[in-house]
Amino acid sequence: MIFLLGLTVRTAYLNHVSSIPTFELPIMDEKYHVHLAEQINSPEGFPDEPFYRAPLYPYFLAFLFRVTDDSFYWSRFIQLVLGSFLPLLIYVIALGVFDRKVAVWSGFITAIYPTIMFFEATLLIESIMVLLTALLIWQLYRCQENPNIRNFIIAGVLLGTAGLARPNILMLGPFLFIWIALVLKPKIGWRKSILRYALIGLTSLVVILPVTIRNSVVGKDSVFIAWQGGFNFYIGNNRAASGWSATVPGIDMSWEGGYKQSIALAETIAGRDLKPSEVSDFWYEQTWKEIKTFPSNFAELVFKKVRLLINGFEIPNNQSTYFVREYSWIASVLLFEKIIFFPYGLLAPLALIGIGLSLKDWRKYLLLYLVLGSYALTLLLFFVCDRFRHPFIPILIMFSVL
Repeated sequence: MIFLLGLTVRTAYLNHVSSIPTFELPIMDEKYHVHLAEQINSPEGFPDEPFYRAPLYPYFLAFLFRVTDDSFYWSRFIQLVLGSFLPLLIYVIALGVFDRKVAVWSGFITAIYPTIMFFEATLLIESIMVLLTALLIWQLYRCQENPNIRNFIIAGVLLGTAGLARPNILMLGPFLFIWIALVLKPKIGWRKSILRYALIGLTSLVVILPVTIRNSVVGKDSVFIAWQGGFNFYIGNNRAASGWSATVPGIDMSWEGGYKQSIALAETIAGRDLKPSEVSDFWYEQTWKEIKTFPSNFAELVFKKVRLLINGFEIPNNQSTYFVREYSWIASVLLFEKIIFFPYGLLAPLALIGIGLSLKDWRKYLLLYLVLGSYALTLLLFFVCDRFRHPFIPILIMFSVL
């Protein structure tokens, strides 16, 4: 019932939003992903340069274009079909970690949660990132229940795969040592625990290694996954940063213009041509200089980002989420900004209460805390908007029901 509800609502929603002008004429990041997917499917293939952004989604979209004959509608439909398994997966996770009541309600809420559907219908990384994150959580709990080597290898594969979609999920790796020490070690001892922790790390690196090698071979540069990190760090932490906007004063606000200008500016100041990794390093250095020069401004900015994480308003990055209300009655019922920013404005405070109530049995929920905390930390290090905080919404749903 949960799966069918999710699939039915998603199919109806897709047909509603198919009349939006940007559905067939993508803009901003969607346009960028479409361009990369078309390059990948072209005879020339992807350009011989290191990946600017993590490559998993562009290659996934290229695959969808191949099997759907470049159809935007059917590519989005496949993403929504995959997304229909998310409520079922959340039900399974909640059933094992919480109880049947929480599992049923969490599954049904996830099935109709409006922004989940919204992003599953977009040509953005978030269309698959939420499902990948949920799969990783599910597998880590399987490791906790049955700590055999195979389960930890699968967990490493999922962590590496998710890292190829959004590298910031890899921040979870160091945090997992807390889980290893507090939950796994009492069950199987230090030696076996450390071995299994190492397996997660090594397996995830094996998954990522082909991308690193490819970047090194074609670009003659050391880029682990992608090299956009430095400029994104500057976007989120320069002294004029808002904490949510993806623009920088003095830098072209368009995607392509901002990309080119960020490189040109770095090379002008450096006085030479820079490799992609050097451009990224330049912006990291510029950001740290500003943080050291204006520490109070940085502290205020971090506090503001914390507020943005729990603020109910869906902060737009590519286009406003609320815009779809004009095209879909489903969205108009489930998503609104009058009186309360619903649903996140209700979800976030209820989830915080649920997390507080869960602390009396913290070992049981530790993995959820660590995924939520590590991912939120990466947003505080960069900037916050609706789609960046999106992958941890299913976790908030489970705690809000509790």
